[in-house]
Amino acid sequence: MNALAKRPGVITLLSNMQGDCGKVYEGRVLRVVGYFHSFLSDNRIHIEDGGNFLSVDCTLLQPVRLTKGWLYHFIGEADWRDESRELILRAHAYRCLEGLDFQNYKRALKYIQNDK
Repeated sequence: MNALAKRPGVITLLSNMQGDCGKVYEGRVLRVVGYFHSFLSDNRIHIEDGGNFLSVDCTLLQPVRLTKGWLYHFIGEADWRDESRELILRAHAYRCLEGLDFQNYKRALKYIQNDK
């Protein structure tokens, strides 16, 4: 089993990864949830939550079948790009979460993070 398979990933919201704040996640395995927004290329997508965006590299997930506006959960390794000053998630797995009460999910996540 490789090292990534043993690490469950840090659960975080897209709002925590914007701008230079995303740099602190470099090299870490992340678990993020967001709405599929658009394809940037054949293997890169944008997910969105509340006006916050994250680029997700889906090379390892091919073929990817996503529906615009639906909620998805991605697990992967964060890669900071200095030249573009953006965080890119190299996804290893994804799952559709359409139907999940996302606002309740975010409230629960904030509660758990404040409890630590």
